[in-house]
Amino acid sequence: NVYLTQFDFSLLMTKTTPSKSALFLIDCFYEKEEQFNMTVNGSAKANKAAVDPVLKKAILHYCREKFKGTSYAASDAALNAALRSKFTSLRARGNDEEGDSAKKMLFPNGQ
Repeated sequence: NVYLTQFDFSLLMTKTTPSKSALFLIDCFYEKEEQFNMTVNGSAKANKAAVDPVLKKAILHYCREKFKGTSYAASDAALNAALRSKFTSLRARGNDEEGDSAKKMLFPNGQ
């Protein structure tokens, strides 16, 4: 089962755009170590896990509904792009010139 604490929910209510909400929710449901080895839809070729499809659907639905009718309304494609960017940048920070030392800073408990 996946759930948000009352504190997480309170923080979620402060997010001002669909993308910020989606990224916050991903951080609530997945540890950084898990995100490092994920893609939005998974990739057998790259050996990357997918975001759980039910969880992804719930996140996208929440973001669409919360911001429906506002100037911040976002499509699923835009939200998926934000998630892809998050996973890619996390891997880039972990694989920069510093190599293992950067990964150790991101994941002090190992990966």
